[in-house]
Amino acid sequence: MRTGTETAQLRSTLPRYDSSLVGGVDAVAMLTVYLILLLAVPSTVTIAGLGSYGRPSFLWGIVLAGWWLVSRLQGDCTSVPSVEQPIRHAFGGFVVVALVSYGMAMFRGQPADQVSPALSALARIASWGGLLLVIIDGVTTIRDISRLARRPCPR
Repeated sequence: MRTGTETAQLRSTLPRYDSSLVGGVDAVAMLTVYLILLLAVPSTVTIAGLGSYGRPSFLWGIVLAGWWLVSRLQGDCTSVPSVEQPIRHAFGGFVVVALVSYGMAMFRGQPADQVSPALSALARIASWGGLLLVIIDGVTTIRDISRLARRPCPR
């Protein structure tokens, strides 16, 4: 069993986590942009040419998913040891159920007017996944949580 001094020495030798995933921009900044797009931009404001994909918060969620994916493809980008996170498994199960449901619907044959909403739902799930995964992997300290909570209403 380690003493308090040994534990403190071990902690001081571990590399510090800088809370950035890609390119020096941290997850709190990216999530703040998402919150602004979600809460400050009216729901009627969309990019008309994109149809149901044109909401700014949806598009930023897709950007977050891509950002998270790039950070994962770069390899071990954090020095914080990973822990088991049941929310990943729950979301993974949700994605599997949605994909199986989509696949079964497409195998049965759907009218053309029902295929587009189904694809839109899968894209929405990808947007939610980007948000969820950036929160799970990017917001790692209490300081990050408090920064994120204070951003929408600064003093």
